[in-house]
Order: sequence, then C-alpha cells, then structure tokens
Amino acid sequence: MENTNLLYWDNFYKKHTNDSESPFCKYVQSKIGAEYYVIDLGCGNGRDTFSFYKNGYYAVGIDRSHVAISSNTLKVMEEKLSKQRIEFKCVDISDEITFLRELQSIVKLAKKIEKNVAVYNRFLLHSIDEMTEKVLMTSIAKVLEKGDLFLSEFRTLEDISNKKIYNGHYRRYIDSEKFALDLCERYDFDIIELKKGYGFSVYKGENPHLARIIAEKQ
Repeated sequence: MENTNLLYWDNFYKKHTNDSESPFCKYVQSKIGAEYYVIDLGCGNGRDTFSFYKNGYYAVGIDRSHVAISSNTLKVMEEKLSKQRIEFKCVDISDEITFLRELQSIVKLAKKIEKNVAVYNRFLLHSIDEMTEKVLMTSIAKVLEKGDLFLSEFRTLEDISNKKIYNGHYRRYIDSEKFALDLCERYDFDIIELKKGYGFSVYKGENPHLARIIAEKQ
C-alpha cells in the first residue's frame, strides 16, 4: 500500500504544479505573523510554503515525494528566492529517526534567529495511518518548545460518505475531538482553537467536512 500511495502522489505532482495558496493557509496567515518559522509538513507542490515565503515568513516544506521536492527546489532556484528563507526537504515522516533529526535541525535554526516555530499541515493527517501519526506527533512533541504552534486541517469522521474528487490513494477519517484530547493529554499542547464543519475548502463541487486545529505547546 505504501509504495502504491507514494507512486500515486509522485504522478499527481507531475501533473499538478503550483496553484494559489489554500484557504487554510490564508486563514493561518490571518492568525499568526511572520515571527513564526513555518514547517509545512506534507507540502506537496509547495503552494502554501511559497505563500508563507512571499508574505514574509521563513518556511521549510517537507514531503516524501522526490518529484514534488525536486520541482519546488527548482522553482526556488529559477525565481532566485532566498534560500535562507525558503527550503524544501525530502523526508519520510514515518521514518522516526530521520524525521526527528530533520525536525531538530530546523527548530534549532529557527531558535537561532529568535523565531517561534509553527508546524503547519493541511490534508496530511488523514493521508497517513495511525502508526505514522503517532511517529509524527511524538517527534513534534519532543522537539517543539513552549509557545510553539501546531496547526492542522484534516478530514473528519463526518466526511466519510461525502463526494470525493480525487480517489485512488490512502485516506482515513479522523475523530477530531479525540485527536484534540490526545494533543492535550499525550503531547502537551493547549488547544487555542478547534473548528469543524463544511465550507472550509470547497473544490470543484467537493465540500468536505473538515476540522481546523490551532494548538500551543505547553
């Protein structure tokens, strides 16, 4: 399943180049300023990572698709963007040792330039299995410091029967209240905001039921 899923996304990113930023990205930028160093997990074609950069944030995009990361890195070079303020890394977040090392390196750099860290992810959590989610969140909890943020948008249990535009890849549906409880009790975050419902990300007639979470490390 993992190889098939990776092949799906490699092919997807060959066909889908950079689009405008997502509604969630715009929403996050209305909530936090450029004092945060943004780590965009599951960045894909970099649409949100580039948006953060263009709006004054330091940003690093992480994805396991070599196709996506190569394309994004080429764009950085072609457009002569600041490599100090935007970077892309190919990392498999299910590889706990490698992911933790990369995360530690990025957070160390952010703190060196006196930035708080905002771990941002859109449509990532529902694209990984529960074991990978545990690796992801355990690593994040180990590395982030008090005042750093976790920001996520994902499909909920209420979205199971809704129409989907894209199929052929792994997808699960998350109990948002349970995930929020885990953030607090297992990973030591305080929930700043939890919203769920329709209308967050309408695309070609698809209107998924989503949750948005903003949480701060204790």
